[in-house]
Amino acid sequence: MPRVAPTILVADDNEELRSVVAETLRDAGYEVLEAASGEEALRLPHEDLALIVADIIMPPEGGIALVDALKARVAGLKVLFISGYGATSGRSAEVDPVLSKPFSADELLRRVAELAPEVRSR
Repeated sequence: MPRVAPTILVADDNEELRSVVAETLRDAGYEVLEAASGEEALRLPHEDLALIVADIIMPPEGGIALVDALKARVAGLKVLFISGYGATSGRSAEVDPVLSKPFSADELLRRVAELAPEVRSR
């Protein structure tokens, strides 16, 4: 059975932003899963996750709780939080980096490449 490429999970309750981020990553050649909530994200396959791009403020449980739950399941999972409230949204940027909204496609792709160079685009 062929091994699936490492995958990026995009979790954001804002459908438009989530779609744009996922499309940007797919256009760059990455394998991408999408989730509108932490609950939905936890139901997705996570065996091949290498990176999660998650909104910090995401009802009902929030991006931080989602990331903590996934880190407990996925060894070495990398994280890039996105937030319209800046890098001080309840989590130190030293723990997991935060990309402030609005951001450009180039900024997103640069941060993904820095955080998870093992996640190669096709």
